[in-house]
Amino acid sequence: MSELSFSVSLATDEGFLGRECNNPQCSRYFRVHTDSIADEMLCPYCGQRFASNDLFTQDQVDFLTEVAAEKAMEYAADELRKMFGKLERQTRGNKYVSFKAGPPYRAKTIQPRYAERKVDSEIVCPDCGSRFQVDGIFAHCVRCGIENMAVFDANLEVIRREAAAASDPQRALRHAYNDLVSMFESMCGSRSSAYSEEHGSFQDPYEARRFFKKHAKVDLLANLNDEQELAVRRVFHKRHAWQHSRGVITDRYVRKVPEDRELEGSQASLSMSEFESAVIAVRLMLDALPPKAP
Repeated sequence: MSELSFSVSLATDEGFLGRECNNPQCSRYFRVHTDSIADEMLCPYCGQRFASNDLFTQDQVDFLTEVAAEKAMEYAADELRKMFGKLERQTRGNKYVSFKAGPPYRAKTIQPRYAERKVDSEIVCPDCGSRFQVDGIFAHCVRCGIENMAVFDANLEVIRREAAAASDPQRALRHAYNDLVSMFESMCGSRSSAYSEEHGSFQDPYEARRFFKKHAKVDLLANLNDEQELAVRRVFHKRHAWQHSRGVITDRYVRKVPEDRELEGSQASLSMSEFESAVIAVRLMLDALPPKAP
């Protein structure tokens, strides 16, 4: 059986091609500039690596399937026309049977019925120069996989923009606190495996400190002053309170932040100023992280 091959151009938006993570637990959408596409790429959200051809969106798959069906129809019709053309020549002058090849079939031009989705932020990786666009919080460059402060800064801009545009500021701040902790947890987690098989708990700054002090001889809190250290404890543990006790200050929170003992039983208040103070502290902690390879 002969092989049919043809090329198809996918629609882009200002040079960016939509991609969809092939990890069923992620499946999130992002866009990569055509100049930055490689044979293998990483999902910027979950970090899993895939062949580039495994990252088609469903819209792209539907479009390619429709184009392929038309091309296959054209090929099959052409093969049949060749066969009947041969029979036509062989039976020419036969008064009992004759064949007549019909007109050639031309594949219809299929136009995409979709447009690439809009996303939040465009990133240029400072290490490999890849250009990609993401929706919300992410952790990795799509080509080199690096996690660095450019990633942290891009995520912060998304958080600030969402908080500023929110109709419910407290709800937006709850998301902001959660996203800040998630970023810290993700970046610590990506470094920890190089130093120990122990699964560290990086949703608590003191537990993160303990892990890297024990396994990498690095103190993540060494460069924080007292005010910054208090801000990061408050944000991390207020986030926990909102995640697990509807924002109520419990005995657990007081053990972690004894400075707020008089607030036990009340609801944890959130503020942008507290968030920004914690951002400075988290940046200093991430700057202190050891390299990925010891």
